[in-house]
Amino acid sequence: MRGMKFDLIVLDPPWANRSVKRKNPYVVAGGERDLFGLEIAQLLSGNGLVAMWITNRTLILETIETIFDEWGVQKVATWCWLKVTKTGDPVCSFKFHHKVPFERIVFACRPEDVHIHSKSLADNFLLISTPCGIHSRKPPLLPILQSLNVIGNSSCLELFSRNLLPNTVSIGYEVTKFQNVAWFDKR
Repeated sequence: MRGMKFDLIVLDPPWANRSVKRKNPYVVAGGERDLFGLEIAQLLSGNGLVAMWITNRTLILETIETIFDEWGVQKVATWCWLKVTKTGDPVCSFKFHHKVPFERIVFACRPEDVHIHSKSLADNFLLISTPCGIHSRKPPLLPILQSLNVIGNSSCLELFSRNLLPNTVSIGYEVTKFQNVAWFDKR
């Protein structure tokens, strides 16, 4: 990937949590230490945008700014993805210290581009959708950002990806898992 630049870099690290520790389904990020080593600034194009899915764990919320500082980017907006059932009800209750029906996405860019993205990227935006039945699948951000005119036809990189997406370079431990013929109907 030497020399490649991306207009959008999406990260969905498999943060450690109690559920993951019990099930142990996949290798999780070794905490924020692993994220500090990523060379995001070298991969980000001019006016590029970083989007990181984060857990609601207090430690993660407190250290995200430090991680962004290390990458040379600055937080510009935070969105929430509210997961709802087909009838529009939250998938679970809003009890903190327990599972909640939402996840956060934090957006960042280079400090010199904050004025550009703060005009086009709404802070505290609420994205509402029914989650996929497959574990850890998130709504694809590239088409959402394009439909909101935040970014145009863009090159996208997704790190810690769990599936392939159109127009995206996907890198992750399980990226081709759902390309197996077992997931397709035989006709």
